Amino acid sequence: STVLLADADETYALIDDMLKTVSSCFTTRRIHIGMDETSALGTGRYLRKNGYRDRRDIYFAHLERVKAMVLSYGLDPMMWSDMFFRMAGDDLPGFEDFDTRVTFPEDYKEKTPKGVHPVFWDYYHSQQSFYEINIDKHRALFGEDPLFAGGVWCWSGHCPLYSRSLEFSVPALDACRSKGIDQVFATVWGGGDLSLVMSLPGLAWYADYDYRGSFDPEGIRESFRYACGGVSYDSLMLCELPQHPDGSKLSLTTALLYNDPLLGLADRHIGNLPLGEYYRDLTRKLEADTSEKGIFALSWDVILKLSSLLENKADFGLRLKAAYDKGDRAALAELLAECDVILQKLTAFRKAHRYAWTQLNKPFDWVEYDLRYGGLAARFDTVKEVLRRYLSGETPSIPELEEDRLRLVGSESDPLIGERFLWMRQGSY
Repeated sequence: STVLLADADETYALIDDMLKTVSSCFTTRRIHIGMDETSALGTGRYLRKNGYRDRRDIYFAHLERVKAMVLSYGLDPMMWSDMFFRMAGDDLPGFEDFDTRVTFPEDYKEKTPKGVHPVFWDYYHSQQSFYEINIDKHRALFGEDPLFAGGVWCWSGHCPLYSRSLEFSVPALDACRSKGIDQVFATVWGGGDLSLVMSLPGLAWYADYDYRGSFDPEGIRESFRYACGGVSYDSLMLCELPQHPDGSKLSLTTALLYNDPLLGLADRHIGNLPLGEYYRDLTRKLEADTSEKGIFALSWDVILKLSSLLENKADFGLRLKAAYDKGDRAALAELLAECDVILQKLTAFRKAHRYAWTQLNKPFDWVEYDLRYGGLAARFDTVKEVLRRYLSGETPSIPELEEDRLRLVGSESDPLIGERFLWMRQGSY
């Protein structure tokens, strides 16, 4: 489920325990109570238990109850504001979060709780006007300035998306300055493959912008180098490059790493890219950068070993399918031998990632990577066996390679290859 069960005593007992805990743990009285992305509110168990009720009524009543609980602990609450836009924009065709076409019903102003500070989040738009329009909408609805939350994209694979983050951060910060918004922060959502320490270059944008009053690339380089013990900002920017063999600002490393060598679900999306050449050149470029890496050294090593692995892995399935279709047994024998190279590089990559994880994270979620990398290693062991049996004549064909490669999503004219493999879609293949 994506939402708590509103109107249930157990829910409010849980929230009270949460508030009691955080009140004792932290000296700040400011607290973020979330309340975002609850589009499923009023469905599921709530619907079975209570019958149909307009989700807006559920939302506002729940919010008032939580607000009272928060205030009883002497806390000053803030909350994400997207649901006000979602509930008001239900009927808009092609609605997107913080859609500038949204108009709020008059009763929203009465129902919107006073004293809960709205937080306007966005890290998807590059137009300053988008942010300015929505700041005005927040002021009109809530009667106060919103806080603004941008994002440093470190949640889409093993590498950061600095250029994507920067494209959206600068116009947002320009809008906040032009509109007099004085409370801004950057989100660096966890749950991805990359250590959160790699968000520091992005945090430097926000800090330096505040110091100087505008975006200054040279100023950022200077402040980052000073704050991070002499580490080069430009060197850290290289860590994004494994994501972009297609030249975009989107993310392909997850698709290339986990794309199955026999099934090739992503093959039609990547078939025209010079993947082997790209990653060979990139690995050499990363190896040639011997500058001080400081606190980023462990993450740098993971990204370097990922690039080395993708020299062989990224287009392995493409080359395997092409050799099989041509009946090129010599090429298939070479690919059989290359499986051991991939397994060696996969082991080196896994160990580098595991060591970085032990130094920079708590251990609990690492089990997911043992399963992922272990599954990938098992698949290449299977590829070896499949190729050995085929080349020896034990089997007359390889059924997986007999099948045509189809697009996983989208159309042939769709240029957004990387868009299909961002974090929110990684469970699709």
